[in-house]
Amino acid sequence: MEEPNIWATLKQRDTVIFYNNDFEVFIDPDMSTFNYGEIEINAFNTVWDLTLNKPYRVGGSADNSWNLDEIKTAVNIVGTLNNSSDIDSFWTVEMAIPLKPLMKLKNSEENAPVNNEQWRINFSRVNWNFDLTDGKYSRKKENGKYLPEYNWVWSPQGVINMHEPEKWGYLQFSDNSTLNGVEFIEDENIMYKQAAYALFRLTRFGSLKHLMKTEVGHTENFMASLSDTSTTKASFTKTDTGFEYVIQHPNQSKTFVINQDGWLSLK
Repeated sequence: MEEPNIWATLKQRDTVIFYNNDFEVFIDPDMSTFNYGEIEINAFNTVWDLTLNKPYRVGGSADNSWNLDEIKTAVNIVGTLNNSSDIDSFWTVEMAIPLKPLMKLKNSEENAPVNNEQWRINFSRVNWNFDLTDGKYSRKKENGKYLPEYNWVWSPQGVINMHEPEKWGYLQFSDNSTLNGVEFIEDENIMYKQAAYALFRLTRFGSLKHLMKTEVGHTENFMASLSDTSTTKASFTKTDTGFEYVIQHPNQSKTFVINQDGWLSLK
């Protein structure tokens, strides 16, 4: 991570590390968008490891008591930390992340990942403009308010919010010791799943929010976009707990159902 001024202030584990410039890892072992882990680290090599039972957007809460006790992390700084008198080059982060605590997040603690198993994963770099007061760095303020941070991500989110796990990239495990002969397995249903998530987001937070105020039992049919050239049928139903969408795969006997919490199931 290239930075001409490398700085950090937080040294206590499980503090809110993204209040410093940091690097972050997000891992969803069962790819459900629920029960996922997050790791943040700053230039002091201070770690914040936590889990979320579900995304913040639907009332999820962070569990800071979740610790990756066997995690190994290292930071290398090409420059001088917290020294404003020189120009720095960059800092790097390395992590060795233990699998066992992550396997618990998919309710199969005893089952290590098998060949071709896939998890969802993403990486983020947070970087702040800074103020320098008496040689000490801090996040920059204007009119008493912190300026927004900059974010770089590995798999594009489309919004400044890492907590939309359905947009993360994929991690595929392999028994091979090299990439030779390893083929990434595409999800043949990915466009239908993404259409379901898009309808969920539009109904909870976007242009379809008015459907949340309809009476229980109200139904509507939609044509949901799969790509620039194709669509699929989707049916909305207002339920006593919120809503659900049903999307029928036209070529297979599969039905995708997503509810007001963004829980997607296959029937």
